[in-house]
Amino acid sequence: MGKGLLRVQTVAGNGTAALCGALITISDEHNQVLYELSTDVSGNAPDAELAAPDKWHTEDPYAPGPRYSVYNVSVRADGYITVIYSGVMIFDTSTSLLKVEMDPVVPGQENAAKHIHIGGHNLDPTEANMPPFPGVSLKVGSTGQNVRYVQGAINKLANTTPGLWKIVEDGIFGSGTRDAVLAFQRIFGLTVDGIVGINTWGKLMGEAYKTPGAPAIPPFPGADFRMGARGPNVLSVQRAINKLAPHYPGRLWILAEDGIFGVITRDAVYTFQNLFGLPISGVVNQATWIRLMQASA
Repeated sequence: MGKGLLRVQTVAGNGTAALCGALITISDEHNQVLYELSTDVSGNAPDAELAAPDKWHTEDPYAPGPRYSVYNVSVRADGYITVIYSGVMIFDTSTSLLKVEMDPVVPGQENAAKHIHIGGHNLDPTEANMPPFPGVSLKVGSTGQNVRYVQGAINKLANTTPGLWKIVEDGIFGSGTRDAVLAFQRIFGLTVDGIVGINTWGKLMGEAYKTPGAPAIPPFPGADFRMGARGPNVLSVQRAINKLAPHYPGRLWILAEDGIFGVITRDAVYTFQNLFGLPISGVVNQATWIRLMQASA
């Protein structure tokens, strides 16, 4: 089991003033209270560490079971309407940001509560892997796992959407990612600004995760392999890299498809791992195999 972080930020209803002293209660699916926190003068509560399925499980579309854990969060503050969230999704090694806008209590609503469902068990199977909006817009200069989610979604749609192309999944929002986001926004009738706000995120992830028929990939051979290895599994790696190479000119190159894991194949594996945000080892382990076969499918 992995661990992710939940960061709760509270603001007054107009969204401009931080709300200090709000009480944050985090509970699991069985309503067992795990944390009781309060916000500071900046409106932020301390990060809560929560259990989540391991990252490798989350990123493997063929792994059984949930890709994330879900929690309930209630937010209370004197003079404001209580907000209760269900289905808050937590991913391993990621920080989920929950920004809560608190509305002032009006006469007659002293005991009112606002209930908001974010995600969780009522998602259909194709949407169950969909990462939640991180709470802040992503743009040129942004980095991290949420940028990788954007890059991965664009790459998935590039297989079926004319006018989109594959980009490097390095978790860095540079000009290449911005241009792909601009193209996506034009194609799908969104505001064309190159920024991934909540509307672009929702449309991008919704389109990517509902895209049917992800091609079957060959199963991992069961053991890591590296320089010196030979055989059909090495040949599969070489063919996969050769399919990707035209999308990454100057970065990946065409390999001899000879089934021999030599220096040149190792260097290509190094490069692939670097491009796709994997540990750079030159060894084809399960994570590298799955990502390579997905990207080249």
